[in-house]
Amino acid sequence: MECAQKAQREWKHRPAGERANILHRWVSLIEENREDIARLMSSEGGKPLA
Repeated sequence: MECAQKAQREWKHRPAGERANILHRWVSLIEENREDIARLMSSEGGKPLA
């Protein structure tokens, strides 16, 4: 919890444009790796991936 609170304090001091760039990059990484993420989530839940 302490780490999350520290990260939030640091995050809120970043300029909005910088935060937006970070979030856009995060979305891009998720989209680029969606098959691997789906496989991982499926195996963690014990269900087959169609």
